[in-house]
Amino acid sequence: MQAVGYKFLYAVDDTPGLSGKTIGGVPVFPVDHVKESDGETTIVVICANKPHSILTMASRLNSLGLTWGKDYTDCTALQFESMLPRMRQQLSINGSHDTFSFVRLLSFYSSIANLSYASGTWLLVELLEHCGKSSPGAIAECGVYSGGNTFITLMASATARNSRYYLLDSFEGFQRQSRMDPASRMNDFKDVNLQHVQDVFRNFTKVIIRQGYFHQTIPTIRDEEFVMVYIDCDLYEPTAFLCDQLYERVAKGGVLVFHDYWIPETDPPHIEAFKGVNRAVREFLGSDVNRLVVFPETTHAVLVKT
Repeated sequence: MQAVGYKFLYAVDDTPGLSGKTIGGVPVFPVDHVKESDGETTIVVICANKPHSILTMASRLNSLGLTWGKDYTDCTALQFESMLPRMRQQLSINGSHDTFSFVRLLSFYSSIANLSYASGTWLLVELLEHCGKSSPGAIAECGVYSGGNTFITLMASATARNSRYYLLDSFEGFQRQSRMDPASRMNDFKDVNLQHVQDVFRNFTKVIIRQGYFHQTIPTIRDEEFVMVYIDCDLYEPTAFLCDQLYERVAKGGVLVFHDYWIPETDPPHIEAFKGVNRAVREFLGSDVNRLVVFPETTHAVLVKT
């Protein structure tokens, strides 16, 4: 909400413990509150970003007789509208509503577990299609989880399908954290199943899965130039390591993309934000940090290699 710049009257969310609280100064109500609307609110916004959460809440609104696009929408549609001007002005990417809609539908209905925002995956697809025209090279995704983001990117981007696509992850959660990282999230991502990830990408001949921590796997990738390095490892030390090791290997005109770079002014009431990524990137770039194009809507920051 802070990112897209619209005025919100209230948000609806059935997450236990959220009702009666506020997010960014906006009160949160359960979905049934929509039935109590006085009719002055023209549209309801689903205050959620994860595909599964959006679909769950949309189903509730549908059961109340509301229609998507007429009576309610979700954050991804607003994010598309707010991200597009920055993409055009700062990255020279026109952006396509058709591509966004395709990625959005894939995000909602893919059966592969995916923690990425649909609008964030759309950003990656647009970047790949734009940069791939002039900067051929491999792709590295550092931090994969169950591969949901990768699968949708491959389905939506010809550049992704035609490039060597490295998937780098321990596939066993975090090894350790620094004091810059939220201790309450130490056990995140331990439910990933490497065999399932391997099965998902078995028929993508250019996808290369490397299991292990980055200090183990990065040295095994030699003589490779990258059109995109997507850093989604959440923590301070791995982010700092990847910046140091991979920045020089990004092709001119290629991009480094950081997830969890943007952080809210205050943590959401139900989860601590990953703040170490922002610190690691800012320390690495120093005065060049202003080269980043930041998308608060999806927490991403994009650095174009010049």
